[in-house]
Amino acid sequence: MKTETNVRIRVTKERAALIGKINKLERFLETLQDFATGETPQLLLLKQQLVVMEQYAALLTQRLDLLPAE
Repeated sequence: MKTETNVRIRVTKERAALIGKINKLERFLETLQDFATGETPQLLLLKQQLVVMEQYAALLTQRLDLLPAE
């Protein structure tokens, strides 16, 4: 169905963009941890943000898996 195809395209693009942002945040956190001394509130929040972003990417993957095959 055309609507399902449009949803698949939109969710696939959203997931790809999110994975790109996850990768950037992971690299950023690695550089911060090289220079940071201790767990600052900002660093803790960024780590929590990464976890939530990964959970959302998994949710988008599940949505894609539930869509009928083309």
